[in-house]
Amino acid sequence: MRTPVTILGAGAWGTAVATLLAHNGATVKMWCYEDEVAHDITTNHRNKKYLPDIKLSPSITATTNLPEALLNAEWIFEAIPVPYIRSILGKIDPQISPTVLTAPWVILSKGLEHNTLKLPASIVEDVLRTPIHYVVVSGPNFAGELASQVMTASVLAGNNQKIVLRLANLLATSYFKPIASDDPVGAMVGGALKNVMALILGIAHEAPFSHKNTTAYLFAQGLNEIAIITQHYGGKRDTIYGLAGLGDMVLSCTSTTSRNMQFGVLLGRGLTLEQATQQFHSEPEGVATLRSLQKFVTRTDLDIPLCRAAYHCIFEGRPFAQALTDLWSL
Repeated sequence: MRTPVTILGAGAWGTAVATLLAHNGATVKMWCYEDEVAHDITTNHRNKKYLPDIKLSPSITATTNLPEALLNAEWIFEAIPVPYIRSILGKIDPQISPTVLTAPWVILSKGLEHNTLKLPASIVEDVLRTPIHYVVVSGPNFAGELASQVMTASVLAGNNQKIVLRLANLLATSYFKPIASDDPVGAMVGGALKNVMALILGIAHEAPFSHKNTTAYLFAQGLNEIAIITQHYGGKRDTIYGLAGLGDMVLSCTSTTSRNMQFGVLLGRGLTLEQATQQFHSEPEGVATLRSLQKFVTRTDLDIPLCRAAYHCIFEGRPFAQALTDLWSL
């Protein structure tokens, strides 16, 4: 029997995970915001807007109708950009779609909600008004490479280890290695904040100070600040020194394939935030996360100067050279 799976969100990462599930025999129903994307996935077996180079399995279909997407789902994968999770899930009526209360959730989103500073799993629970069984998928994963069946590993971190192991069995292939963890908070914080660090390292890549020594310092300082914030949220520092922290940072902060680093490079070349955004379908995740992180910074006395500097550079236009000088004087 094919396992029926729902994926909420049809961006590059949600689509890549759909290919993995279909490879393992699942029947995947994707919920899309855009009619043209849903039509493209179902009719043409492509997602030309977000993952154009990948041919999709016929067992992957899509709809813009939420109740239809959720019907009979045994697993619900949430892949919605964090700023929109609350508004989209708020449209679900559990009486019409009872699977949202019974099926385990798989959290693919990365970021912090701006007003509440909640992590994605907490947003879902807040909207549904009930605790859920969930697993966070986090690690060094470029969507295109996963969909192309490049050997990939990722952390599966959940609040119920039996469900973590069930999910590992659902996802494991010859090219995808799941690694079980009991620290979903650490996995979510690491996944969110590495995007912020990719922005600042992208700026550094193009700045007059784009030297290897400087980059290594920024990378190490960024990793340490992510660990500090993880502990503040109740996660484990050790998680950040593994695949969901260090591994994800290496991928996102050392390759211009990363959307967040690409965006930082544009800023480092002198483009404004608005000008850089025009070159993307939407702002990369790190920009929204950094907006939220600034609120976090003002509410705490944590020693996270690089996070502060990133906000000043990206939203207030402070020259990177000045931000670096400020860091050096601490």
